[in-house]
Amino acid sequence: MSHTKGPWSMRERYIEILDSTVTMDVFAVTANRAEDTVCEIPMDASNAEANARLIAAAPDLLEACRHMIMEWRLHGSLTDSARVGEAAIAKATKGEVTQ
Repeated sequence: MSHTKGPWSMRERYIEILDSTVTMDVFAVTANRAEDTVCEIPMDASNAEANARLIAAAPDLLEACRHMIMEWRLHGSLTDSARVGEAAIAKATKGEVTQ
């Protein structure tokens, strides 16, 4: 099983549903320079933007985990992986690396 290749990004989008009779503002998570839609999250939920950011960061978070495992197996250290992980977390959380 494979997923849509990253990087993914998040942006606001206005969509029309049911032959333009219903409209909705959404956070769209897209790939391939916004040509492929990964998902759309209605903006009406209070945590919609945070969820969209987390989904958009999924490929980066997966890569950070893979990098961590590889670095640990090869070097027994996670120094470089911490940098990669922090960048992925920052993307997912709008820059908030620590909680």
